[in-house]
Amino acid sequence: MRGAPLSGRPPRATPLRVEISAVSVGTGARIRADPVPSLRPCDALAMRVDREQRRFGRRMFGETPLVMVEDTASLEKVVAELLKCPIIGVDTEADSFHHYQEKLCLVQVSDATRDYIIDPLKIEDFSSLGTLLEDRNVVKILHGGDYDVVSLKRDHGINIQNIFDTMIAAQFLGLPRFGLADLIKRFFGHTIDKKYQRHDWASRPLFPEHLDYARGDTHFLIALREVLQLKLKRAGRLAAHEEECRI
Repeated sequence: MRGAPLSGRPPRATPLRVEISAVSVGTGARIRADPVPSLRPCDALAMRVDREQRRFGRRMFGETPLVMVEDTASLEKVVAELLKCPIIGVDTEADSFHHYQEKLCLVQVSDATRDYIIDPLKIEDFSSLGTLLEDRNVVKILHGGDYDVVSLKRDHGINIQNIFDTMIAAQFLGLPRFGLADLIKRFFGHTIDKKYQRHDWASRPLFPEHLDYARGDTHFLIALREVLQLKLKRAGRLAAHEEECRI
């Protein structure tokens, strides 16, 4: 027996894709809806899934703005703001699963109020990011950051300084599961979908589900550091963790 239709009107043949464009730091993300051709008809089920994904993104990220950084001028403005922050979360995405000569394809950064996605494939001058990541006065939180450190050094000559590695912290605490998704689930109750871990991050455009995945890798890092740092202090292992992160 057929169920009732989801809507009185049929879905449009051409769906809307929501893109987040580069903006000034002070105004947060600006949303632009552009009609784009669909590879297949957008049926009611696909529309329902899309709505659920967007609701999930709002629940997980709250009201935190996402700022896309896609040109040199925007990067310089963002760096000027981030240099005022004592702590930031950092992650990277590369295309090693798809290209023999891998390259850095995204740099994600989160501060206490915003998530940033920086696109090195579109930015001509990346030197200002080096100024930020090499500043010893700013703590950079990474999770299993060995590969991020190597990628930034290889592609842009950036020697990232003053690292707090949340994976190493979880290992020092003897936690049974120390993947980032495991820690986010344990301490914050959110489930992170890692299905885009092997995505070809060199491909463009980036769709909302790719942006949600990327920002999810840094969005919780500042809060996670606070939890793990307190536990390390109580366990008497904070100094050992700091030494390990300097090696």
